[in-house]
Parts: sequence; structure tokens; C-alpha cells
Amino acid sequence: MVDRVAQIVAWRYNCVNELDQGGVIVNTDIPVDLAPHANLWIERGGRVALSRWRVQLLEAIEATGSISAAAEKIGVQYRLAWERLEEMEEGLGVRLVERHIGGAGGGGAVVTPIGRALIARFNAYAAAVEAAVGDEFQRHFRSS
Repeated sequence: MVDRVAQIVAWRYNCVNELDQGGVIVNTDIPVDLAPHANLWIERGGRVALSRWRVQLLEAIEATGSISAAAEKIGVQYRLAWERLEEMEEGLGVRLVERHIGGAGGGGAVVTPIGRALIARFNAYAAAVEAAVGDEFQRHFRSS
């Protein structure tokens, strides 16, 4: 019983309180440790063209110079990384990564200028959306 009371007290303490019209505190039972997030993607023709995950893949290719190393870096199988890269390029109608066939010196991959531009634009877009989501969250969950 004591543990249950402690849980209730802890819950009440960590919740947002608002004042009613008479200035009396009204507990709304909304935890104060909530954090807003938005899952973003851009579609073309009803298919995903860009998303946070896909942009992270492009960034990993840029950082490693390799599709296989990028796949390993973000924790996915090479085949999945390759398929998503192909889907992005097909959906956008542009080459995002120049691939160099392996051999004695090994292959490689380089993000194209349009690929780098799309990374930058998507990241700026995502930051703006996150800021707007944060503002709306404050307005709807934290205002009295």
C-alpha cells in the first residue's frame, strides 16, 4: 500500500498543474517529462523519396565513402542500404551517389552535389519542423 501511495504522489508531483478561473490549482495529469517528436518524410508519387533515415544513410555514405561501410555504420544490411538508395534515386529522378566498382584498390561511393544539397535542405526543413512542433507542444501542453 505504501508503494502505491508513493507512486501516486510521484505521479502527481511530476504532472503539469493549471489554475482554474478561481485561481485554484487543477492537476491535469499530464506528465511534465513528455517530449514532442515528429517523424518526417517526403513523398513523390505516393512513395517515400526522402526521410530522416534515408538522409542519415546519405550522410553515412558521405562520411565513409562506401555504401557497405555506411550500412555498417547505421546498423543495417548492405542490401537494404542499396535498395533504399536505389528507391531514392528512382523516386527523385536524380543520381544521389556516384558508385565506383571495386577491384584491387577497392570501390567507393561519393555523394553527388545534388545529394549534398538535398541532405542540407532536408536537415534545415527537419529543424524548422521540430521548432514548430516544440512551439505547438508548449502551447497545447504547457500553457495554462
